[in-house]
Amino acid sequence: MFSLIKLPCEVLFIFSDVNTSPQLIAILEKFKKRKIEFRLILLGKGGTELCNNLDSMEISYSLCSISSKYRIPLIFLSILKRIIVLHPRAVYASGQFASLIAMPAAFLARVRVRVFTRHHSNFHQYFDMRLGLIADKVTNRYATKIIAVSKIVEKILISEENVPRTKVRIIYNGIALNKFENRIDAFDTTDSFRLNPAKTIQIGVIARLTELKGIDYTATAFVKFLSIFPNSHLSIVGAKSDSFNEVSRILLSVPESSYDFVEFNTDIPKFLDSLDMLVHVPIAVDIESFGLVYMEALAFGVPSIFTLSGILSEIPQIEKYAQIVPYRDSEAIYLAMINFANNSMTQLESFPPQLMSQFGIEEMADLYFDEIYSSLSPH
Repeated sequence: MFSLIKLPCEVLFIFSDVNTSPQLIAILEKFKKRKIEFRLILLGKGGTELCNNLDSMEISYSLCSISSKYRIPLIFLSILKRIIVLHPRAVYASGQFASLIAMPAAFLARVRVRVFTRHHSNFHQYFDMRLGLIADKVTNRYATKIIAVSKIVEKILISEENVPRTKVRIIYNGIALNKFENRIDAFDTTDSFRLNPAKTIQIGVIARLTELKGIDYTATAFVKFLSIFPNSHLSIVGAKSDSFNEVSRILLSVPESSYDFVEFNTDIPKFLDSLDMLVHVPIAVDIESFGLVYMEALAFGVPSIFTLSGILSEIPQIEKYAQIVPYRDSEAIYLAMINFANNSMTQLESFPPQLMSQFGIEEMADLYFDEIYSSLSPH
C-alpha cells in the first residue's frame, strides 16, 4: 500500500479530502525551511494539483487510495503500522477521513502529540448524519489538540461536542496576500452600468453546489437581474452536490450563454479579477467553518454580497466592506445586485490591511509550526 521512505521522522503529516491547498503547502514549506524531518501520507488519488505542487517542491509522499469504505479497516491498520515504524514525535492530520484514521492510530502507537484541524462546522448535526457524529467523537477523543479555524468551530467543539476548552486552539485559515492585492481603486466609478445597460456584468459564485451555500437563492436573483441587464453572466465555480439540479432548474428560464458551471478553478485571483461582483450567501451563521472566499474577495476588493457566516461573524463593522443580506432571501440579493450595478455601493471601503494581515498564509504557517512542533520536549 505504501512505498517505504527513509526513516525515522519528527512529524508525520496525513492529509485527505483535498485536491489543492495553499494552506497545507505553506505548512509543509515551513517545516522544510526549518529543516525538520517529516513524512507525508496522502489518502486519495494521485495526479492532483496538490501532488503536482509537492513534486515541484521536491517533497516526497506516500499515496493510499480510498477506493471503498470496506477498505477503511485495512487503511487504519496500514496507517497504524506506518506510525509504529516511523515513530514520529507528532502526528498532524487534515481532512475528515485522515483525522478519523490518524488520531486513534497515533494514540495506539503512543504518539504524544496528536493534532488535527477541524475544517467543518456543524454539517453532521445539520443533516443528522449518525456516522459523521460518531466519527467526530472518535477524532475529538484521541487528539491532544484540535485546531479550530474560527470561533464558530471553537464554539461547536466546546459547547455542542463537549471538547475541553484547553484542547482547542484557534488558527485562522490563511491566504497568500501578495496574490490578492486589493484592486478597489481600479474600478472606474464614473462608468455606471445604469448608463450602459447593454454592458456585460460578470457575477461570480465560488461554492460547492449544496443547499447550505444558498446558491439557489443567488440563481433566482440572477434570473430577475438578467431581465434588467440582459447581457450579464453568472459563473458558478464549485463541485456539484445536492443543489445542482435545483440551481440548474432555476436557470433553465434564461439563455444557456448567460451562465456556466465550473467544477474547479486553479486560479482564484484571476477569476476574481474577471468579476464585477461576487455573491456568497450561506443559509445560516454556522454553515461556514471559515469561508475562505470571504477573505479572498475582501482582500482583492471585489464588490461582494454576503450573508454572515463563518469568519465573517468575527469581522467588526463588516457592512463597511461588503453588502450584507439576510439568509435565504433572493429578493435582497437581487436588490444588492441592482445597487452594485447602478454604482450606488461605491462608498464601500477597502478592507483595512491591519485587519487582513492576521489572515496571511505565512502567519498561519508559523502558528501551525508552533502548535505541532515547537512545544515538543527534547528526546
